Amino acid sequence: MEIDKPNLWLLWASLLGIAVLLIFAQANAPSLDIDGVHYAAVSEEMARTGRLLYPFDPVVNGPYYWHFPMSLWPNALMMALFGVSPLTAKLYSMLMTLAAVAGLFLIGRKLSTPWAGWCAGIAFLLTNHVLKIARQCRVDLPVTAFVIWAFFGFILAQKRSRKWYLLYGAACLGAIMTKEVVGLVPLVVGVAYLLLQRKWKELFHPAFLAAWALAILPVVGWICLEQKLYGDTLFHQYRAQNYELLMYAKHLAKPWWYYGWAIWHKYWYLLPLALAGGWIAWGRIRRKEEPLWWVVLLWAAAFPIGFSLASNKIHYYILPSYAATALLVGLAGERWIQGIWRERLIKGLVLLAVAVTAAITFLPIRVHKPRYADNIALVPRLDPILRAAPAGEFIVVNSDVASLLFYSGEVTRVTSAHHWPSFQDKLGETPTVRRYCLIGFSDWALLDPKVREKWTILLNDGKRYMIRQEPGV
Repeated sequence: MEIDKPNLWLLWASLLGIAVLLIFAQANAPSLDIDGVHYAAVSEEMARTGRLLYPFDPVVNGPYYWHFPMSLWPNALMMALFGVSPLTAKLYSMLMTLAAVAGLFLIGRKLSTPWAGWCAGIAFLLTNHVLKIARQCRVDLPVTAFVIWAFFGFILAQKRSRKWYLLYGAACLGAIMTKEVVGLVPLVVGVAYLLLQRKWKELFHPAFLAAWALAILPVVGWICLEQKLYGDTLFHQYRAQNYELLMYAKHLAKPWWYYGWAIWHKYWYLLPLALAGGWIAWGRIRRKEEPLWWVVLLWAAAFPIGFSLASNKIHYYILPSYAATALLVGLAGERWIQGIWRERLIKGLVLLAVAVTAAITFLPIRVHKPRYADNIALVPRLDPILRAAPAGEFIVVNSDVASLLFYSGEVTRVTSAHHWPSFQDKLGETPTVRRYCLIGFSDWALLDPKVREKWTILLNDGKRYMIRQEPGV
């Protein structure tokens, strides 16, 4: 298929159409995962209170410290504009996944041909976890999209005008404000590329330095503003809390070869194509046809190598690398898929995407395993009770807090109680306000009969009781 202007629009339309169908299918399903429902609960709190600068985390009843608030602002905006729902919680992530696919198409087109970009976009959508995480309230796809557009800006700065360094710096800023250290990778890869190409003067070009300033200085300014306003910073809390998690959490401890195993285990079906594309890219570099493929190779290697230096590892940390390997798959697709087979592949994938979307939309097919099903089922029964007789305190014993905060329209604060006998001490207090509690059957049985007498059972969901205690009882 020759790429003239009409066919270019066909590639654009088919790629984005497939992406929209696959990304947005079952978008409103209440299937948020552990991290996603936590981010959604904090975003809902931000939308409800308007507390933007120093967000409050209702899950831990303290400041939100997991990431800079760039990961929350868009979610809060969606909820403020369109109401709180699983769809509005996921919308930003889904839109950024679409932006990531578009960015890969443009990079593939710029470094090779539109067909290479089309294949790269499809390969990214087929990458393990991408569609699953896209339909979550997570930071992984937004940060990947920022990384993609940062590299696109860098490539345009080499091929067109140094003004594109502004896109490079702005996208790096977005990545840093979304997931901290991940956003530094495009800056480091840019320097490495210029050193490899012996472009010494480019390192000191005003536009390149401006990109670094645009990426770093607003972050420093943000930290200073927080320090001035609140006497502390999210960055400080993030560093303190996550250092302990990343260095000492036993469930994250992995051997040095973990990422190599993870890439093979989770990417085996595309890995041969990515390696073949890497070889083709290396050939173009050696023949000096397109030295900017160095950027893609460095990009692919940077995340698994960089995060291997950490004591603890999660496969999601290297997700942005799969955007680079998708470009290599696109290069292999450009070489091996020719002529009429290109049109047939486009038509076949469009029809397949339509069929899959129709099936999971109109048939009882679940794309994701429903999490927190107990809380989701309880909320329609719980909210009317709280609306009629509001709670002064809502206590949860050994149950998920984030999902209750997000899915309920009435619960905005939760006291989380764990471990015997601490929750008996909590429930045995004489309150000055009306209190509700969710408690499992086994924990209820542990309570002293005199404590149980203070509470009235309102609901039974098969595993837990919802109980109420009036003031002074």
